[in-house]
Amino acid sequence: MIAHIAFLKTIPCPTFNSRLQVEFFNKTVIIDEQHYINIPHRNIIAIETLFDVLDIRSIMYMWKAMIFDKTLVLISTQTSLQFYVAEALKQLIFPLTW
Repeated sequence: MIAHIAFLKTIPCPTFNSRLQVEFFNKTVIIDEQHYINIPHRNIIAIETLFDVLDIRSIMYMWKAMIFDKTLVLISTQTSLQFYVAEALKQLIFPLTW
C-alpha cells in the first residue's frame, strides 16, 4: 500500500483549467482540462464527510476495491453519513463510473 502511495506522489498532477498539446502521428491533439467547478456531480460536503469519518488507509482500500470492481459494503447507523461516503467514493473515481 505504501509503495502505491509513494508511486502516486511521483506523478505530477496537472493544474486545473490547463491545456495540453500532444503530437500524435504527425497531428497535434489538444486536451483541455476543465476547471474543478465544471466537474459534474461534485459534492464538497460528501468529500469533507468522507475524510472526516474515515482514515486515509480505509479510503484507499475502498477506492482500490471500487477500481478493481470488488464488492464494497458500507455499514452505518447514520443513513446520511452512509450516503455522503458512498457519494464521495463515486466522486473519487471520476471520470470512471461505479
